[in-house]
Amino acid sequence: MIVSGDRFLAELEALGQIGWVEGEGMDRPAFSSSYDAAREFVSGIMREAGFTVRVDGVGNLFGRIEGSDPSLPVILAGSHLDAVPGGGKYDGPLGVMAALEAARSIKEKKLPLRHPLEVVGFTGEEGGEMGGTFGSRAFAGLIEESLPGEKLAGAGLTSEGVRSSKTDPSQIACYFELHIEQGPYLERRNISIGIPTGIVGISRYAVSLNGEPNHAGTTPMKERKDAMREAAELLSEWFAWTDTRDDFVCNVGV
Repeated sequence: MIVSGDRFLAELEALGQIGWVEGEGMDRPAFSSSYDAAREFVSGIMREAGFTVRVDGVGNLFGRIEGSDPSLPVILAGSHLDAVPGGGKYDGPLGVMAALEAARSIKEKKLPLRHPLEVVGFTGEEGGEMGGTFGSRAFAGLIEESLPGEKLAGAGLTSEGVRSSKTDPSQIACYFELHIEQGPYLERRNISIGIPTGIVGISRYAVSLNGEPNHAGTTPMKERKDAMREAAELLSEWFAWTDTRDDFVCNVGV
């Protein structure tokens, strides 16, 4: 199937102007005015293309084209529309707009499609008050019932809206997402596209090192219990170990 690359790129660049701050990057957090404008921009393209458009109870955007057999589960494709502070134009929107262009081309060319196809723009993927992957977690029914009401109200949401956003997994045939590479592996090897077989697993640890205060000018080095020095040695060991692995990274903050 041939899609319109020029149309896709033009719309992707236009979307990238919403919330863009020159010299700083993207300012488009979920539930902000710039995010709402981006979602409305995409939903407008969907409506113009003849999609059935809806926004669920947490702000996830869906654009649907029907297949020949409405009893079949839906094929879902997309990504997210919000951005981390200072992020780039394509992290998330690339997947949404690529899926939209593919679905629109299928519809325009009247290609046979048995399953319904939905393009999704998830909300709150990048974190914030609701935590990361908020929209997709709500879609999967993984939002805790104890989520504070004031947080929901601050985002214009309700507990009922969160509950209503949960989908029946049996109604999803599969999910596709095109995403920018978030590292240098493919680019350095001049590989156009890769298909991941896994995703980064994250473990976080809080480590405390307790030293002993003494006079900075007169306490001999051999008699000091300097927490910063111990931390530096510990970090050096950690980084030396990660250098021996291709599938492990270590990030440290204070």
